[in-house]
Formats: sequence, C-alpha cells, structure tokens
Amino acid sequence: MPSFKISSSEFTFLLLSSIGLLIAMLGGLILPLRFLADVPTILKQTPGLKGSYAFTSWFYNVLTPLGKLPLIIVGFIQFLTAIFILKKIGIPKKFHIINLKNSITYFSFFILGIFLCMPTKEYINFIYIYIIIILYLKSKKTLLKKKISSLCLILFFGFFFRPYYLLIGFLMIFFSFFNKLKLKNKRFNSLSFALVIMIGISLSYGVIKGKYMTVETREEVNIERMKRENVNTVILSPVKVDNWYDEGISILYGFFTVNIPFNGFKHFLSPHILGFIIWEIFLFILLYFEYNKSIKNEIFYQNKWLFYFLFSFLIAQGVFEPDLGSAVRHKAGIFPLIYYLLYYRNFDSKRYNIK
Repeated sequence: MPSFKISSSEFTFLLLSSIGLLIAMLGGLILPLRFLADVPTILKQTPGLKGSYAFTSWFYNVLTPLGKLPLIIVGFIQFLTAIFILKKIGIPKKFHIINLKNSITYFSFFILGIFLCMPTKEYINFIYIYIIIILYLKSKKTLLKKKISSLCLILFFGFFFRPYYLLIGFLMIFFSFFNKLKLKNKRFNSLSFALVIMIGISLSYGVIKGKYMTVETREEVNIERMKRENVNTVILSPVKVDNWYDEGISILYGFFTVNIPFNGFKHFLSPHILGFIIWEIFLFILLYFEYNKSIKNEIFYQNKWLFYFLFSFLIAQGVFEPDLGSAVRHKAGIFPLIYYLLYYRNFDSKRYNIK
C-alpha cells in the first residue's frame, strides 16, 4: 500500500487553510454586521460590466450563482479558491518554522477567512491579481514586453473595475524611472520620490477638479459617515485640507496610517483592531526589506516590477482608504502579490535552481 507523506511546511499550510476555511464558513454567522455592510449593496446593485459595484453584482448575480447561495457556502467556495491560488504560487520552504515572516503569513490566513466569507469585491480582486502575477512570471516574452502587458492589465482593471488602479499604473512607471537613476539608497529614495509624485498628482487634480484627492475620496466621505455611524478607526487628516501643503500632509498621514499605523495603538482595548495594526506594521517592514534585496540582487531582477506594483498600491491607499478596516480588507484583495513577494527568493530559487 503506497504511503502518503507531506512535509512539515505542507502540513502547516494545510492546518492554516483548515482554520481559515472554518472562519470563512462561519464568518457570515458570527461577524458583526458592519463587516457585512457591503453585501446588500452588492447584491441589490444593477449588474453591469463597468464600475466596481456594478461588475461585482454582475459577477455574483449573473456570471456565477454565488449571490444566491447561503454565506456558509460562499465562504467555503471563495476561501478554497484563495487557497488553491496560494498553493499554485507555492508553499515556502521552512513554512513550519515560527519566525516573524511566517507568523505574519499565518495571521493572513485568518484575515482572508474573515474577508472572503461573503460576496465581496476583494474576491474578484484576489483572482485578477493572481492572473497578473502568473502571466508576468510565466511569460516567455522579454522583460520589457512583460512589463507592458502587465501594466495594460492593471490599467484595464482600473478603467473597468477600480479607478485607483489607473493611478497605481502611473506610479509604477515613475518607480521604474527612479530606480534607473544612480541613487545611494534606491529603496528609500524611490519610495520618497513616488510619494512626492503622488502629492503632485493630487495637486494637479485639485487644480482641475477644484478638490484635492484626499478631500474627495476620504475626508468628505468620512465626515458624512461619522454623522450616521460609529467608525472607530476612521482616518481624518490632522489638518484641515485647504491648500497644497495641507494636502501633502494629508497624503503622508494617510500613507503612514494605513501601512505603519503606530497611531492606531490608541485602540489597545480592542483586540481585533490591535491585531490588524500589528499585522500591518510588520507586514510593511518585511516587504520593505524584501524590496531592498530585490534591488541589490540581480538574480531576482524581474521581481522589482512587482514591488513597484505593490508599493504603488500602498501609496494609493494613503489617499483613498477611509479607515483601518478598509485598509486591511483591500490588502486581503492583493494578498497573492503580498504572499509571492514575501517569499519570492524561496520560490525563485526553486524555479531557477538557485542554491
């Protein structure tokens, strides 16, 4: 009788997947209603092929039967899809060893269980991000053609589904330009320059539209939300945004609040918020150091473009995220990218037989 053996890393992946699957199946029954606030909007929205809510409604009500199924089944199907995708990307070597990187990833499985337990835009986002990654990595085209094709996919996604992906694509081009310059600290300087470009884009937008980006996408929305609901982790600029330097402060404040939210420790009496905050802080630190390694080691040169994608997304989050909960939810939507870039040296070493 043939024996069935799995490695310690595979067993850890399977165990985490099982726990996450249980959370996804029960989430719709036990989570507070505020976690499910988008569900009625999605299911009652008129289906369409353009716009995030319209397309999501079309996906759940027309393309698939998921919108008509009980939440326990929706969570089961969506989380299994996510695990299948992560398994296709790979299971890291030594995934069973408890260290900072693995611990952050372990917690990510629980986050995915929470945010994939319901009809959500993040499920579509998750699948599309995987498609971009896999086509980029598996393509036999030249690096330039791979960059152009992946950029086109991102811009297409921005045009039809989430407009801020247009902004992300624009920032990626600037990241690529900055990293061609002879800079002493490319990691820090490219990120700083990209933030400056983001501020410049918002100022230009303000001149054309009459409102700066953070005012239109975050400040006004949150002021209205605070009038009708209790939002614990709402993000509001520390200064009233009336001029260009206030907008600069607002964007920087938003970037640090959604990626390195030390100011969120004031919610220490709320364990779930505290868990999300710690996860975001260490996740950013880990990705920041992995980005540096991709810059310094030419063996992993093709991953720099994916890092531009990720950090452009994180910068854009500083403009549009209304609260910390939304920031975590949107990171769940790009988790295939996060997962790959946390372990790319492991995956690429296997792919290219690098010792």
